[in-house]
Amino acid sequence: MNQFYFSNIKFDLVAEEAMILPGVKTSMFRGGFGHIFKSFNCANRLSKDCTSCLLKETCIYTYVFADNAKVFRSKPNFIA
Repeated sequence: MNQFYFSNIKFDLVAEEAMILPGVKTSMFRGGFGHIFKSFNCANRLSKDCTSCLLKETCIYTYVFADNAKVFRSKPNFIA
C-alpha cells in the first residue's frame, strides 16, 4: 500500500439508557471501531489472528491496526 487516505469524521453518540464508561474512553472506541472495521474488511473471517493470514501484507485492517502500525495507535491525537 503506497498511499492511505483518511478523513476526520465527527459524530455525536447519544445513549438510549444510562451507562458507565471506563476512564479511558479512547481505548473503548478504538476497540469497537476496530471490531467493526475488521468485520467489513477481513477476507479470512474464520481466523481471529492476522499474523498467519496470507493476505496480511495487503490487508487494510492489518495496515491500520497491526502492532507496528503507525496509522492508528491506541493513543490517538484527540481526547474523547
